[in-house]
Parts: sequence; structure tokens; C-alpha cells
Amino acid sequence: MRKILLVVAAIVVAIPVLAIGGFLLFFDADSFRPRLAEAVQRATGREFRIEGPLRLSPALTPTVSVDGLVLANIPGGSSPEMLRVAHAELRLGLIALIGGRIEIASLTLEGGRLLLEKQNWQMDRAPVPAPVAPAPATSPAAAPSRPLILDIRSAALKDWIVSYEGEEIRVPQARLTGTGVDGPLDLTATVVARGTEALIEGRVGAALQFAATNPWPFRLTAVLPGGRLSAEGQKTGGDWQAVLSAEIPRLDALSAIAGRALPALTGIHLRAQAALVGGAPQLGGIEGRIGGGEFAGITLTGATFAQASLQGAPRIDANGTYRGQPITLHAEFVPLALQTGTPSPVTLRFGAADASLSVYGSWPGDLVVEANAPDLAALGPLVEQPLPPLRDVALRADVASLGDRFADGARIGGIRFASSGGTLTGALELGWAPRPSLKGGVTSARIDLAAFRAAPAQAGPTPATPGPAPVTPASGRLIPDIAVDLAGLRRFDADLTFDKVELRSGTMVARQMSGRLVNQAGVARLDPFAAALPGGTLNLRIAADATASPPALQIAGGGQGLDPVALLGAFGIASPLAGRTDLDMDLRGQGATTRALAGTATGHLGLAVTEGRLSGRPAQTLAQIPGLGGGDLALSCLALRAEADRGIAAMRPLYLEGAPGRIGGEGTLNLRDETLSMRFNTDLRVAGVRLRAPVPLTGTLASPRLEMAGVAQGALSGELGDRLERAIPGIGGLLPQQSGAPSLPDCGTALRAARGGRAGPVPAAAAPPQQPAQGPAGEQRQPALNNMLRGIFGR
Repeated sequence: MRKILLVVAAIVVAIPVLAIGGFLLFFDADSFRPRLAEAVQRATGREFRIEGPLRLSPALTPTVSVDGLVLANIPGGSSPEMLRVAHAELRLGLIALIGGRIEIASLTLEGGRLLLEKQNWQMDRAPVPAPVAPAPATSPAAAPSRPLILDIRSAALKDWIVSYEGEEIRVPQARLTGTGVDGPLDLTATVVARGTEALIEGRVGAALQFAATNPWPFRLTAVLPGGRLSAEGQKTGGDWQAVLSAEIPRLDALSAIAGRALPALTGIHLRAQAALVGGAPQLGGIEGRIGGGEFAGITLTGATFAQASLQGAPRIDANGTYRGQPITLHAEFVPLALQTGTPSPVTLRFGAADASLSVYGSWPGDLVVEANAPDLAALGPLVEQPLPPLRDVALRADVASLGDRFADGARIGGIRFASSGGTLTGALELGWAPRPSLKGGVTSARIDLAAFRAAPAQAGPTPATPGPAPVTPASGRLIPDIAVDLAGLRRFDADLTFDKVELRSGTMVARQMSGRLVNQAGVARLDPFAAALPGGTLNLRIAADATASPPALQIAGGGQGLDPVALLGAFGIASPLAGRTDLDMDLRGQGATTRALAGTATGHLGLAVTEGRLSGRPAQTLAQIPGLGGGDLALSCLALRAEADRGIAAMRPLYLEGAPGRIGGEGTLNLRDETLSMRFNTDLRVAGVRLRAPVPLTGTLASPRLEMAGVAQGALSGELGDRLERAIPGIGGLLPQQSGAPSLPDCGTALRAARGGRAGPVPAAAAPPQQPAQGPAGEQRQPALNNMLRGIFGR
């Protein structure tokens, strides 16, 4: 009985096998080629052709092979072909067909060329005509057909090239292997992109489960020379979910595949949850960590990154060193909001050298900026230049956008700045177009300019002491030829006011400073400007026109009771004049240097000084006159008024008065070449003798010359000649005769003229000159007369 059953079973199996084998043996496979091409074309909506013959090799595992499979591209594509396969070979399990199972023993596709562009991978399936309904059958209903089962045992790609956006990716080999209908499929592939080879390995669910509603799992890993990428998840229906991760020991090792130089970051770990739900991509649960490395000159010692979703705010924390200084960074913001302009919270904190900078608020919207620095100079290495030695720096300001996302500028209000160098409060408005602009107003209780200088503040200037005569400049000019660059005024607009500002510079303190600066593309004006200075108040009007050729500059105004030593000392200039000074000026000129401006100066300058002192070069020049030597010259008053016309300054008056007497003068100073053409009239008491004589002044500002011949003539024709006549009777006939004493004003008259006609302080009347010492019998002491003669003729 057993043998019978075995024979029956063999017949049952053999008959279908022999039938299928006989069919395959006499089947003309190439005749099936048009039907296959039509089926593919109907499934893809694209033209499909088979260029070579379709061949069938009968066997228990028959082999179907074909050459030249071509799928057309979409209309308007860069190439008429989307896909070309040079050779395809399919081996089927014959026995499995008996049980309704399609067993792909092996599928090999060689020499493939795939072009991806313009969504050409989306296929439009051709509609299938509805079948004509058959007439109602009277026979019993047929049993439903059982679907075929696909069983992939091996599928391979060899020597493929995939092109996408101008890039070519080579796939030397890829293989998919399975163990059965319900078993998973294992994938191995080698991919070469931009000269970098990657090994891809993984396991996916069974082929029959891919189109089912049950979860279809997958796990893929790509190993590159510079890292390892992996994706693990599942497909459920039309939705995908996966956990993506990356481990990159060194990021710059991926520079070749990225197509650009990547920073040398190390120890990178990334993880994210990705999904495709309803055709919409989702990304969340993003986490990242960087162990260290170099980036933009920063040496990172650690960084973390976390973001719950693309719509949420990532949190970034990093620390490292920059130019030898430790730095930290914390940031929370919504990247999509930065691009779309949707208001969202933002927080940025940067720390370095115990200092911090914070920006928080809403973007776009209102932001708050805060900064603190215990020692600003410690931040100098970060910017590679010395910074002012300010301590306890604190800044806070409210920043609002002008226009969409600061397109038109920014409004900065509630400014509060405090430091060891002073304070500042106010509100400003910045604009970008058509030129950068600054508008607003500020005030300050105290600003110390010395504290804002990078170099340590120098001690304030002290009154000059007698020293060697100044050296004449090599150029022979005293007025420096310093460039005055006003071109920068053309690059911005401004309307800035300041009020109640206290400014310190060395020994000079300016209080209650107020003014308004207006600039319109190079036409600027500081008007008004007022400041309470040591001894008085300064009021100025300054105008500049950078659009003129050459540029023009004007300064006008003045002040009463000023201290020139403190005022010029604030600019590092030692003043040769000290005392209570009244200033009246209105000067304008054109030029690109200080020398050119002086050479075109037009207007007036008036100085009225009481209880003052003259030192430096002017004092040494006057020391050539007998009785005025010995260092600084004490003055009860000095009056000067210069009327300038295109660089020629006429001095009317020029008057000095002190203990030795009076000196009055007039003449011109040519500011173009610095030549002098002046005349002093002296009324001095020298060695007890009154000396009245004219003294011409010539030469240049750098090398002034006093013509002393007139001094000797004036002395011998005056009181000295009378004394010589008494000492040597008859000598008077040999001496020059007095031609009339020079007419000199008094202090009050000269000071009023210097002030432009305005009244002002006048020193008390000078004490009458001391009478010459008398010897016995009323005769003058001989040494005094001898000293005076040596002073006159010994020069």
C-alpha cells in the first residue's frame, strides 16, 4: 500500500512538473516581449521598450534574460531616457509555481543607468478599461482564485550609475537575499559618491509584508570612512517611522563627500526621530553632541544640541576657547521663525573672560540686550586690539524692529550704560537706507575720556617751565600738515541731541554739555553746542561740508572766563597761554589738511586774557627785548584780535601789559607761508629806566626775528640819553633825538576791541613803576645802568 501511495504521489507531482517543463521547452519567450512592454508601459504611464530578444533557458529553475531595457523620461526632461538596463536575468523556482508561489531564485540587473530629476520618479499609471460585464451565468459560481505569493531569494544590482542634480553615484554592487516567504531580507551594497565609498548593510521585512497594513520593519546602516549612519524603524501602511542616528569620529573626513571643507569637529553623535505621515515629513526628538574640535577659530571643548520638533526651539550649549580666552554659548530660538518672520521667543547668551552678553525677547518683535563686563580690557585678545580699561561695565537696552525683521532699521530705547568711565542714558534710532542714519538723544552724568582710551591715561599737562628753545621743524613750518578727512560724513545721516553731559579729560572738566548734531549726507552742523568749562562757558557753532571741493569747515562762537591750559590739555596740547580768557571767533576755510584750512582762513579771532602768563615759544621770542627775559612772562592783560581774509590775518590790536610795562603792536601774519610782518611799540621800565621804542617783528612763526636796532635808538633818545648827558655833559649832542613817543592803548580799550566791542573784566590799574634806587647825593647806582646797557647792546 505504501508503494502505491508513493507512486501516486510521484505521478501527482511529476505530471504538473512535466506539463510546465514541456510548456517551457516549446514556449517562444520572445513572442511575449510586446505584451511585457505593454504591461510595464501601462503600469508606469511611460514608454517602455525591450531592445534585445527575450530568452528563456528551460530547467527546474528556468532562466529568463534580456538586453536593453529602456524606460522613457518625463516630457521636458534633460534626457529622453530615465532608466536603461544593459542586461537583466531572472531565475525562477519551477516547483514553487505548483503551489502558487513565485520564487525568484535570483534577479540580476547589470549596467543600469538611472536619471532622477524634476520628480520623474513619480509614475502615472495608465487607466485600465473597465471590462464588459458578462451575461449572468447559470452554472455554479467559481471558487475565488488564490493570489500568487512572491518569494525573493536573491536580487542583485551590478555596475549601476544614478545621476541626480549633476552628481553621479556609482553602485558597483548591491544584493538583497531572503530565506523564505515570511522571512526578512538582508541587504548589502557598495556605493561610491564623490570618490568616497560607503558600505550599506541592513535587514528589512518580508517582501509580502511591504504592501500590507501590518508593520514592515527595516534596519539600515551606512559605514563611511568618516562615520557611521543608521536608520531603524518600520512602515505601516503608507506611513514611515524611523530613528536616525550618526556617529562621526571626525567631521572633516567627510569633506570629500560633502563637496566642501568641513570643520575639524570630533566625537559627533546625532540622533533624531523621523516620520512620513500622510505624505508629510516630520522630524523631532533631535539630539546632538560634539566632543571637541576646531570651528571658525574656536576650539570647542564640548557642545550639545536638543530640539523636540522642527516647530520647537532648539537648545544649544557650547563651551571652548577663542584666542586663548574661555567662552560659552547658550541659544534657544525657532529656526523656521527666523526664516518666516513668525514671532517666537529667542534667547542668546554669550560669555567670555567673566563678561556676558544676552539677547532675549521675541523675534521679530521686542528684544532686550544686556551686557556686563567686570574688566573690559580683558576682552582685548578676543578682538585682537587693546580695549579701554573700563571696569564694572553694565549695559541694558530695549531693541525694536523698524520694518519687517529690521529691514528699515532698529529703535533702541531705554539705554542705560554704566562703567568706571561714566554713565549714559537715552534713546536712539538706527536706519539703513538710503544711508546709515542715527537719530535720538542721550544724556550723561559723567564721562571720563581718559577711561575710554585703550592706553593708560596720561597725567594732565602742567604749566610749562623754562627750558631750551623749541627746535624749528624740519619743514620750516609751525602749523602741522595733518589730514582732515571729512569724507566719512557723506556715508551717514544723523540728528543727535545730547544734554546735561559731564565730560572729563585729564584736568579739564566740561559740565552741562548740550548740543545738537545734524548731518545730511556730508553737510553737517553742530549747532548749538554749549559747555561749562573751568572758569566759564563755551558756546560754539561748527559746520562742515564734505560735499564741497575742497571740503569746507567753519567754527564760530566763543566763551568767557575760559582756562586755555585745561582746554588744550584735553587734546594733548600744551598751552603757551594761561589766565582768565575770553574767546570770540568766527573762522572758516577750505582744504583737506590743517595747513590748507589755515591758508584759506577767513573771519576773525579774538583773545582777551586777564591775570595771565605767557610761556613757551612766544615768551622766548619776546625775551629778546630788554627787560622781558627770564622765562615765563606774567601779564595783567593780553588782547589780540585777528581779522583774516583768505589766509592773511591782520592783527589789530595786539597788546600786552605786565610788570615791566606795555607792548602794543599791529601788522599781518600770512598763514599761507607763515611769514610775519609786524611792529611792536614798547613802553617798558628796564633797570629803572623807561624804554619806549619800536621793535619790528619779521621772519616766520617757526623762526621769528626781532629787529633790535630800534630799541637802542629809542633808549638813547629817551631817558637813558638824559642820564648819560648828566653823567657826561655834552654827549647829548651826539645821541639820536626823540621823534615822538608811540601811542599805546590801555588794557580796557584793548580788551574791549579783542572781545569785539563787548565789555568784560579789566584788571586793576598796574602799580606805578618803582623809582630807581638812589645812591648818596641822589646819584643812580652805576651797576643798574651798566646792566641795562649790556642788555641793549649785548644782543
